[in-house]
Amino acid sequence: EQFLKDRGLGVLGLSKGGEAYSFPIAFAYDDTERRCVFRFIMGKDSTKRRFVSETEVASLTAYEWRTKDEWKSVVARGQIRPIPEEDLA
Repeated sequence: EQFLKDRGLGVLGLSKGGEAYSFPIAFAYDDTERRCVFRFIMGKDSTKRRFVSETEVASLTAYEWRTKDEWKSVVARGQIRPIPEEDLA
């Protein structure tokens, strides 16, 4: 959890009908709710929008690389759900 809290950048993997789509994304880790929070900025016809709505289980990889022998990563998996307006503050 602390690693996710410290990172703030990662790669989000989505899937739709057997096709994968991944992209770099900024996130915040909410340790109270034990969740990663994303802010998606996407157009009406964006690929992200299509994949987000179809993905059952997403995968977020956060990593730190210093040298070929000194690195670490965390992979978090789960559903992507909207946060209700009243909870955004």
